[in-house]
Amino acid sequence: MNTNHSGITNQELSPLKLPKGQVAILGLGRVGRQLALQLTALGVQRLYLVDPGAIKEKSHLAEGYNHEDIGRLKIHAVAQACHQLNPVLDIHTGEDRSLDDIRRSSAIFSCPSRRKDWGALGKEIYQEVDFIAEYTLTNRVVHLLFKRCLGAERQHQGPVCRYTAVYASDLAATLLIGEFIRYCRGAFTGRTIKFDIGDLGVNIED
Repeated sequence: MNTNHSGITNQELSPLKLPKGQVAILGLGRVGRQLALQLTALGVQRLYLVDPGAIKEKSHLAEGYNHEDIGRLKIHAVAQACHQLNPVLDIHTGEDRSLDDIRRSSAIFSCPSRRKDWGALGKEIYQEVDFIAEYTLTNRVVHLLFKRCLGAERQHQGPVCRYTAVYASDLAATLLIGEFIRYCRGAFTGRTIKFDIGDLGVNIED
């Protein structure tokens, strides 16, 4: 592996080659909403936003939504926020997950609020899409799984304090974007990242 004097690999310094196709985000809780905004800021040109839910008064703050968004569908609120950053961004939305629409994506971020609402993506999706990342929060442990690791047994999401979920979700979104940037620069290999939000110990398994 070639590195410069700072220890950064040459691949990590290579130009960012963003996917030409759409980037899908499945689930628009705090993680999904953050991902949409950060992907827009990176310069992604097409987003596919999927979530059947509306923004609720009891959870809008924890999920990062504005008070005036209460009652709106998450897909509409996030699309509006992204268009405020980039008015010409091409955004498609869906309340229900369509595998036909998802398989047309160049990259997929799966971050459901509740696993039972979504289930696993089909095998054909894993074979057809180059970059797939999945977020789960189990008690205090965040699991970030990437395509090569998705065949492993998944952790079922357990109960977690909503205040804990706020900063855990922000950290998760940042790490997911970091791996996406590595992928766009040709440095992505697929790995599992886990961290305990009680002590912030991070474990990366290549």
